[in-house]
Amino acid sequence: MKANQITVILLVVMGMIMGCKKYNFNPKEDANVKNEKPVKPKGFVDGVDNKYFPLIPGDTLFYRNTVTENGETVVQDIYVATTHDIKVILGVSCMVIHDYVTDHATGNLLEDTYDYYAQDHNGDVWYFGEDTKKYDPDGTFSTEGTFAAGVDGARAGIIMPNNPHYRQPYYQEYYVGHALDQGVNLSTNNTVTIGYGTFTNCLKTKEYTVLNPGAIENKWYAPGIGLIQAKVTIGGDEHEELVRIGHE
Repeated sequence: MKANQITVILLVVMGMIMGCKKYNFNPKEDANVKNEKPVKPKGFVDGVDNKYFPLIPGDTLFYRNTVTENGETVVQDIYVATTHDIKVILGVSCMVIHDYVTDHATGNLLEDTYDYYAQDHNGDVWYFGEDTKKYDPDGTFSTEGTFAAGVDGARAGIIMPNNPHYRQPYYQEYYVGHALDQGVNLSTNNTVTIGYGTFTNCLKTKEYTVLNPGAIENKWYAPGIGLIQAKVTIGGDEHEELVRIGHE
C-alpha cells in the first residue's frame, strides 16, 4: 500500500473515532481532519440512559445464541449483567458490564468479559475497553481483543450514538490489529418479533470489522431495553435473541 494511502486511512480512522458524528465515507473530506477530539472527563455524566443502550445496575439480559459452522450447530447462553462497579479510564468513570457465555448443552464457560461504558453530555455512549477471556476446551484461554483506551494507542469508541442518523458510521472500538469494530445505523422504525415478544421503533445497525472483512452482522435495539436480536448475515450463520430480563 502506498504511503499516501496509509496516511488517508489513518486520518479517516482518527477523525471518525474521535468525532463520531456525521461522516459520509468521503476519503477526501475525512483526510482534511487534523485535530483529534480528546477525552474530557468533565464531558461525561454519571450513568447511561441512552434509549437504545440503557444500563441499569442490577439488570441482567439473557440471550440464546445459535451458531452453525461446518454443518454443526452449537447453542450458547449469553448473560449481560450491569454491575454496580465503576472503573476509571482516562479520568472517566465507566460503568462495568459483566458479559459471559456458556455452552447451553454442557454449561462450560466459553467467554468471560468485562466491558466499560460511559455516556457523554450529548447522550452518546462511549466504549472505553474490555477485559476478555475466550476459553478453549482444555481450559486455556486467550485475551485477544482486550484493550483499554489510552493504553498502547487504543482509543475509546462510540457504541451507541444518542441520535442515530441514517448511514452514520462510527468506530465502536479502536485498537489497531486487535479491536476495530465499526457500526452503521440503517433505520429506526423496525418492528421485531422474537420469542420474548414484539418490539416497535427498533434501531437496526450493521456491524463489521477490517479484522474479519468477510463478515457482516445486523443488530436490532429496542427503546428502553437495548439489544434484542443479532444475526450474522454474511460470512457465517449465527442468530442471537433476547430470552428474558432479570433484576437482582
